[in-house]
Amino acid sequence: MKPEEKEISQDIVNLVVTRLESLPRNMKVSIGALEGIGGSYSVSELIDSVRKQNAVGKQMVDIQMAYLRNFSRRSSLPGPVSV
Repeated sequence: MKPEEKEISQDIVNLVVTRLESLPRNMKVSIGALEGIGGSYSVSELIDSVRKQNAVGKQMVDIQMAYLRNFSRRSSLPGPVSV
């Protein structure tokens, strides 16, 4: 099975949907010139795509998971020391 065909766990789908639901409903998200999925999408379209696990949805999951991994790494770095 190719990585793009791999099914995403329901927990991750729910996490990404919850994060997308926190965006303003009138917001559009643009995905660059990725083969077959480039364009602008409404929040509702993105949520539907994530739930359907189509190419756009899988790209959004990849983006969100990369963000969360990076956020986790940054938050574990020591901050400024107060005296």
